[in-house]
Amino acid sequence: MPRTTPGSAEREDGPLIAAPADPRATTGLTRRGWVLAIAAIAILALVAGTLALLAVVQLADVPAAALTPAESEPIPSAPPAPEAVTTAELDGQAVWLAKPATAPVGVAVLFPGAADDPASLLKTATAQDLLAAGWAVSTGGFHGPSWGSPSSSKDVAALRGWLGEQLGTLPVLYVASEMGGSTSLASMIRSPELPVACWYGAATVTDLATTATAVPVVGEQLVSAWGGVPDADQTVLANISAAPTTTSYRVVVPGPGAEDLRMQDAETLVSALEQSGHQVSQATAAGPLATTSEIDAADVTAMAEGCLG
Repeated sequence: MPRTTPGSAEREDGPLIAAPADPRATTGLTRRGWVLAIAAIAILALVAGTLALLAVVQLADVPAAALTPAESEPIPSAPPAPEAVTTAELDGQAVWLAKPATAPVGVAVLFPGAADDPASLLKTATAQDLLAAGWAVSTGGFHGPSWGSPSSSKDVAALRGWLGEQLGTLPVLYVASEMGGSTSLASMIRSPELPVACWYGAATVTDLATTATAVPVVGEQLVSAWGGVPDADQTVLANISAAPTTTSYRVVVPGPGAEDLRMQDAETLVSALEQSGHQVSQATAAGPLATTSEIDAADVTAMAEGCLG
């Protein structure tokens, strides 16, 4: 009969119930090893807890808005395109044409003074107000400081032909300052077949001989453009009766601060237009009208509206 010993239940062919195993026999760890393992686990837990706490603190400093997904902002609409400006060269002279955003109701031609940069006229308040009112605005070099010379009149005729090609038939408004008054009026006298609905002249110079004496540089310009100071019978004032009578004229006399000669020139022009049967209105500027930029843009725009009938 098989023998048994306390704490065992064995048969000859093997144990029926295994004896309790010694933990050290399973893991291979001594008591000291277990202590080290437990300590390592505790350290890892402490590090993990510290990192989690730091994350919470940093998150508390972030604005709430930053944690919320930003809503997609609407894409702003494109700003309106600036007025289209077309440039060209006609018989060696530069010309410019600015078109309004809509179909133009008319075309205004700006005539520069002797000291003006023609291209800059499109940036004046007068040009901008006319564009806003639906007018196309144009200007040209007109042979520079030529004071109404025959060459400048040919330039104006060429510009008018080009504008007809660009815009078709539209009411035409002339806006002139100082020398530009002589340039524009001379072209109207020489080319009466080119209709001008309205003419607006600020501080127009008509007495070229006196001006040339008072301002030597003007005398030099007249020599260059005319070959000398033009005879009295060649001036605009002497031939004003030939200017179109179907045109509505407005003469702006320079105001306080202007030279007496310039004031007299404008007043003389008003009298000459009235005596020759032209339809003319008169106004006095608030200032000397020393530059084209001083023209009253609102006054010009008001006349432009009247030109449309």
